[in-house]
Amino acid sequence: MLHIVPDQKPSNEVEAVFKTDPFFIYEVASSKQLDYRSFGDYDLILVQELPEMSTGLISELKKYTEEGGSLVLIPAEGNTEAMNALASSFGLPLLGTAVAVSEEINAVNTDHPVYKEIIEKINERMAYPALYRYYPWQTPASGSYENLLGTKQGIPILTLFQKGKGQVYYLSLALSQDWSSLTRHFLFPATLLQAGFRSIPGQSLYYPIGTSTLVPLRKERGAKEDIIEMEGEAGVFIPELVIRNNSQFLRLDESLQTAGSFWLKKKGESERLQSVSLNYDRKESQTEIWKGEDLAARLAPGTQARVIDGNAESLGKTIREMDSGKQLWKLAVFLTLLFIAIEILLLRFLKTA
Repeated sequence: MLHIVPDQKPSNEVEAVFKTDPFFIYEVASSKQLDYRSFGDYDLILVQELPEMSTGLISELKKYTEEGGSLVLIPAEGNTEAMNALASSFGLPLLGTAVAVSEEINAVNTDHPVYKEIIEKINERMAYPALYRYYPWQTPASGSYENLLGTKQGIPILTLFQKGKGQVYYLSLALSQDWSSLTRHFLFPATLLQAGFRSIPGQSLYYPIGTSTLVPLRKERGAKEDIIEMEGEAGVFIPELVIRNNSQFLRLDESLQTAGSFWLKKKGESERLQSVSLNYDRKESQTEIWKGEDLAARLAPGTQARVIDGNAESLGKTIREMDSGKQLWKLAVFLTLLFIAIEILLLRFLKTA
């Protein structure tokens, strides 16, 4: 992912989310030192708090999203001019003057895949991020969009817009602690990580080993003559590079039987292109049920095992008897009482006689 900032020093909040995560290749660049030709190499671009944006940058970001890229937009504190210039070009709502409030960001769209995969159910006693200031929309939203975060009073905080083949995550506040406590809440890293995961086209969490599978490469990472290596703790493998419909794939065949995580690299280079995980197939094995006589026939002669037929009640009784032996105390008590009764009857009849 590419993090575009006013200078080359990234914000601690965003850097803390991505820099230590081995799944992402995190790069930061100043808005004044950008190589627009490299935008297509990134699955996610995050534009944070730029005080100004050139028409060239806006044009390239628009082209990037229309071709399938994912974009996260974070407005600057106290300055909406640059963001509104981009919003106007993208057809996004324009931001107005900041408004002070005392609310909570307590409307989470758990039906959307961004949160559905990480939040099963909202706890009524869950502590939500506090909201102190935000940018209201001056113009209404249009096109295809969904509100991801907001307040129950209807204030949109994070909205996902579909633009061309890509998508735009549009934030209505700056990341300063004076605006909200969002960056100190688990929703902040969870949202950014989900945006990163969802920006990878066709990428699965893992691919089953022992099967023929095509793994998509991100954004045309190499030329046709490039040799891509899979490097991991289990060793280095060289899969086949496949070109289909101007997209690149790696073919993993049945001979690859090693589970684990691998980095994809061009042969002879150290740059990591993306990660791929291989795991055992989770499909349940085919089950067959044997009858009691079939199991008994398969027991080796002289074995101490035995096959028990019957329902759950008789099975429990049989197991208890096998564990502690046959219980005869009830029979002994019954016979004792019977003999006492016989003795009493004999004494009574003999005395009468």
